[in-house]
Amino acid sequence: MAEVFHDVEIVRLRAAAGREDALLAFLDGHACFAQPELTARILAPKDGREVVLVIDWADAEAPKRALSSPAGEAFREGLKPLLSGPPEMAYYRDAP
Repeated sequence: MAEVFHDVEIVRLRAAAGREDALLAFLDGHACFAQPELTARILAPKDGREVVLVIDWADAEAPKRALSSPAGEAFREGLKPLLSGPPEMAYYRDAP
């Protein structure tokens, strides 16, 4: 059974014009998502102009650790030319 994480991040990514397929290909199976302290789902509408990542983190500090790892740094750098602007991020916790 998968571990249940209670810290959730929603990331909205808007693809740069003409980069929709490249963005989805980049996200598909990226090493950043193979880290043990997260599980991620990639959601995209049919037009692919926007992608939403739903990331379940092991704890509140896990995003910082993951994004400062070599895979996280490569992820951030690789995203830049694929996006039309900065990602929109929101963090949530399970309600008590």
